[in-house]
Amino acid sequence: MLDLAGKKISIFSLIKLCARYSPMLYIINLILTVMDGLLVPLMLIVVANFIDSAMTLTSENPQTYIMIKNAIYMGLGYFYTQLSQELKLYLYELFEDVLRNKLKPDIIKKQFSTDYLLFE
Repeated sequence: MLDLAGKKISIFSLIKLCARYSPMLYIINLILTVMDGLLVPLMLIVVANFIDSAMTLTSENPQTYIMIKNAIYMGLGYFYTQLSQELKLYLYELFEDVLRNKLKPDIIKKQFSTDYLLFE
């Protein structure tokens, strides 16, 4: 339970609030979150293939091509993860701006005021 402007609300209420006031930002953020979740097992497979091909470099049949390809995939995965985090942070800031414009100013004042937290 979170405290939003003096009222106890659940996470599901925040999701409904987000989906109601800015559905496009909500959908984009949901897609990024799902892609992040799918990226984890794929990156584990890529790292396993990279280690396997690196172990065979000393054998008679070196797999340098596979090792380089997997290293590039790891770099792209890391780049996507960093980019996704930056996009999510930007989306949260956009959503905060949408809420500031849509909700009543006194609720926002209570929500983001540090004095309000001191009196509880």
